[in-house]
Amino acid sequence: MARRPVRGGAELMCADTLATEIDGGGNVHVWCARLDLSPEAGEGLHALLSPDERLRAAAYPSAVQGTRFASTRGILRQLLEQVTGVPGRAIQFAYNRDGKPSLAGDLAALGVEFNVSHTRDLAVVAVTRGREVGIDIASTGGVAPIDNLVARFFSPEERVAVAKVAADGERQRELFTRIWVRKEAYLKGRGEGISQWVHLTDFSHATDHSATDCSATSTPSRPDRDQDAWDVRDLRGLPTGYVGSVALARRIE
Repeated sequence: MARRPVRGGAELMCADTLATEIDGGGNVHVWCARLDLSPEAGEGLHALLSPDERLRAAAYPSAVQGTRFASTRGILRQLLEQVTGVPGRAIQFAYNRDGKPSLAGDLAALGVEFNVSHTRDLAVVAVTRGREVGIDIASTGGVAPIDNLVARFFSPEERVAVAKVAADGERQRELFTRIWVRKEAYLKGRGEGISQWVHLTDFSHATDHSATDCSATSTPSRPDRDQDAWDVRDLRGLPTGYVGSVALARRIE
């Protein structure tokens, strides 16, 4: 991935090859960035935050988590500055009822859509024009039991796929995590959160791909969902131990 420095010393890795795979015309751009920065780099990013973002950062259980959140929002503001031409610290966000941010005020008319996700020391940002987008990443290195999550949130087809690899705990956890981030990206693109009915989404179609083949095909829609209206793809080139997906609303011909 090409690298682009940003003010304050942070470094963004640009995954524009993914944009071509999804959109064919570069209408979506995806970046990832490490969040464990030098104090100077962190201060430069944190200076861009709004008062409410500072409060959110302070509310995290640990200082490390709060600092990573603040760095993520600072990086997002820098990227949106490049897209909109408005200074990052002056950008205002609006939030829907599930917390998905969008540009507020005069910037809302630009049609710029974005989404962001971070976990541990890594963040990803997706930016588009005129099409809803969602993005999610997760670490595959967890040790918490997954059985209850699979039973509660996975479709019957997904539960079968995860059960098939139960003999290989590491492979099973990676498969679980890949399905989870696909669901999250899709739901975040729709502006929704994880809830009990998320088991109605089905990403078992993508579970036959190997860990090195991150392509995904379109998902058949359930009667009450619209998955066939979205492209959901796995992110390529993330650091070892991380998986992620991006969901982009299809153009209506």
